[in-house]
Amino acid sequence: MIVRLAEKKELDRINELRRQVSDLHVAGKPEVFKPGFPEELRDFIHVIHNDPAQKIVMAEEDGEVVGYAVLHHIHRPETPFMFERDYLDIDEFGVDSDHRRQGIASEMMAFIRDLAREMGFSRIELNMWEFNRDALAFYEAAGFTTYRRYMEMKIMKNGENIAYCGLDCETCEAHIATVNNDEALRDKVAKKWSELNGVEITPEMINCDGCRVEGVKTPFCESLCPIRQCALTRAVASCGDCKDMQTCEKLKMITDSSLEAKERLETR
Repeated sequence: MIVRLAEKKELDRINELRRQVSDLHVAGKPEVFKPGFPEELRDFIHVIHNDPAQKIVMAEEDGEVVGYAVLHHIHRPETPFMFERDYLDIDEFGVDSDHRRQGIASEMMAFIRDLAREMGFSRIELNMWEFNRDALAFYEAAGFTTYRRYMEMKIMKNGENIAYCGLDCETCEAHIATVNNDEALRDKVAKKWSELNGVEITPEMINCDGCRVEGVKTPFCESLCPIRQCALTRAVASCGDCKDMQTCEKLKMITDSSLEAKERLETR
């Protein structure tokens, strides 16, 4: 494998890798990132390539570009609040989906580290999105440490965080543990759910923003709940909008045990 600076003739292939990175971000944060990879984004790779303050690193294996990184020299002049800062920023970083976990990212990072040293930089920086846990694990293993965080608090309208089945996600212990980042509650819920379901459920699985809202979900809510999967397939806002609500055996298991859930669905 060869890691080097990219040439103009390789930019189209690098755009294919940028599309993969873009799709990953759309899947992880769909309320922020737009789907697709329009011409404006495709053309921007040429702006990057022609900018003397930026460099494009690529990894080549058997004649194929399998990884890339966009580097940017950032200079922040001194202000009354902060000292002057001069560093190399990794603005984009990606490895082809068919070539991951083969050491390519590590080889690229070693090349970037050596390049930064040759260019006289004393630090490399990057920023990433919290949903990308694989990337975080790699960056930490490569020697990066977190020194700043961006945080958010989602404000739900009354009744917005109601599951397809009518249950109130705001009262779910998994959701409460997620909102409060309560590790003790995660442990408690994982043990309780493991006993109730007869399968091993780990505390790491106890993360859920809600059934119908964007964000993280427990493995069951994400892909195993038959009610949620049915509602998604039928493209209904809730089971209350489904013509088969009154005869649905899956839903009956919920509404028979929760009158509140049934009332929410019937009064939609």
